[in-house]
Amino acid sequence: LGDILQSCGKFLYEDTIPVLGALREDHQLFLVSHGEDSFQNAKVGASGIASFFQEVIITDDVTKVVPLSNIVGSEGKGSVFIEDNPLALVESKKVFPWLTTVRINRGEGRYAKEPDDSSFNFVIPNLLELQKIIAPKL
Repeated sequence: LGDILQSCGKFLYEDTIPVLGALREDHQLFLVSHGEDSFQNAKVGASGIASFFQEVIITDDVTKVVPLSNIVGSEGKGSVFIEDNPLALVESKKVFPWLTTVRINRGEGRYAKEPDDSSFNFVIPNLLELQKIIAPKL
């Protein structure tokens, strides 16, 4: 486990740090991750990305609707939810119809083969595509 955690930074996609750095200048960023608390927190901490976020929230809610409600409230217009799990995007759109949902599908990973849904506002292959959606200055 220690070896895995020490190499977490190597598992980040190369666009992650530059995009997070650019976004945090003008946006509040929150990381909502599904999984077991101590392991997820350890992974986030070891990856070196925690400092980009106002808050890191670990949840056992695979849809992430409960933690999202605490972040965006009832009228969080301008909020964008970026996620690879289509179920989380579909369920969040049901609860927050005004939420801009962005599916990131890099063609690999647990949810890569899951189909997109017509409720998604955008589907992107990498974080660099966010410049067209929320941060034209990236």
